[in-house]
Amino acid sequence: EFIQKKFSQHLATVGSLGFGLLIGSSVSDKNTSSTFIFNYVPTPPESDGPEVSTITLNQLNASWVYEHINQVSKMLPGGVIIVGLYLFCSSQDRAQNTAKIYKLLEFVK
Repeated sequence: EFIQKKFSQHLATVGSLGFGLLIGSSVSDKNTSSTFIFNYVPTPPESDGPEVSTITLNQLNASWVYEHINQVSKMLPGGVIIVGLYLFCSSQDRAQNTAKIYKLLEFVK
């Protein structure tokens, strides 16, 4: 519940684009699989670029996202992984960038 409230507060501050990583753990047995989300990590702006919240999905640099994923992965303790991504953008932006979204999702595998 704490994470949900914190995440909702974060979303209220997001501009035209909200993007980041979901951190958690996956547990599976013979019949079921469950994923638990512990926290979220917003993707920071590139050092020489604009804030992520001020750009469109088309302007999001895939190599920067990949670097963010690699850096966060190295800092996580055992058993905690990047379980997914979160993305908030306009429906028009999403429709125009479906291939890019799938490319970004492949980085998490």
